[in-house]
Amino acid sequence: MKSLLLVLSFASMFLAVLCEPEEDPFFSTDFVIQNDSSEDLIIVTAEQNEFVLLSQTSQSLFFSTNETKFTKPSENATIANGIKLYQKDENDNLVIVYEQNPIDDDQWIFIKQYTHGGFYNLVITDADLDL
Repeated sequence: MKSLLLVLSFASMFLAVLCEPEEDPFFSTDFVIQNDSSEDLIIVTAEQNEFVLLSQTSQSLFFSTNETKFTKPSENATIANGIKLYQKDENDNLVIVYEQNPIDDDQWIFIKQYTHGGFYNLVITDADLDL
């Protein structure tokens, strides 16, 4: 009888440990640019690297975490100062063909994937480009 009580006691302690609430997770937010235009576009990163956004593709370019909420595009430090998309001219110089400065949260579509994860999607079409 003592061994049964001992087993039940350990079992209840084990279940109590398993059922303890975990720390609150961070909210993770991706920022995606969807290039629905007929043109390949270029974004230049803060490190001055050129990244090609091929026509008719989407690419997650930025990521943010926050303890209490999803981060809006205008609140993301990486893009808070605006986004510029480029093409190269005949002399291989970068020419701005799209600019959003300041960031307009209304232009980004939020898609919640799960409780603490989602992404903002910016769709670029030919009509958005200054060609």
